[in-house]
Amino acid sequence: MPEKPSTAPSIRPCGSSSPRTTIWRPAGTKSSSSETCCRCSRKPLRWHDRGTRHGIRVDADGLLRAGAPGVPLTWMDAKVGSWTMTPRDGKPVEVQALWYNALRILSDLEKRAGAAGEAASIAARARLVKDRFVEAFWNESSSCLFDVVDDGRKDASIRPNQIFALSLPYPLLPKDKARSVLAVIEEKLLTPAGSVPWPPRIRRTRAATKAILRRATRRITRAPCGRGSWDRTPTRL
Repeated sequence: MPEKPSTAPSIRPCGSSSPRTTIWRPAGTKSSSSETCCRCSRKPLRWHDRGTRHGIRVDADGLLRAGAPGVPLTWMDAKVGSWTMTPRDGKPVEVQALWYNALRILSDLEKRAGAAGEAASIAARARLVKDRFVEAFWNESSSCLFDVVDDGRKDASIRPNQIFALSLPYPLLPKDKARSVLAVIEEKLLTPAGSVPWPPRIRRTRAATKAILRRATRRITRAPCGRGSWDRTPTRL
């Protein structure tokens, strides 16, 4: 990571409440940018290990789980009254991809900062996540990924969330499985404007009035979900 140019204006280090907070430091100061970033990242990592509100915690298999009754936590968070439209308690697929990438990036930063032991420990955690992810999320019958898994329950809904396992800097799948996932979601979800949250032929049913459904904030439309991830993925495969 390059050093901040010496001509740049002075700004507060990471941890400040200023909206201009940065991890950059001028060359020759006590802490390098990598060390500063590591300090800022270790605390959230410890909190994920300990567990925090809404059931957010690292599970025994190294994957990240979250869930609390009536509290939708992922981006698919639409709720009408007490009805959560897309319940995803457990281990959502895109959260695991983000978690794995966070571990890999933190391991790289620790290595740059000279903390070889810490870097190796976090890298081992990342390898465990990758191994467990493929075991837990690969849906052989659909040749793509489950959307959510938790305690033996597996949601086979085909949603665009799984694209994050292919498109982030550190992908979680081998290339043959990644190509299969991409083919499935391109066939079932991709439109010129982006991807839809569910295949168009799927319609959810519930004993609710049309007035309640009209108030729902999540519509099954051509919403441009993850457009940037779609654009990046083919170049990797």
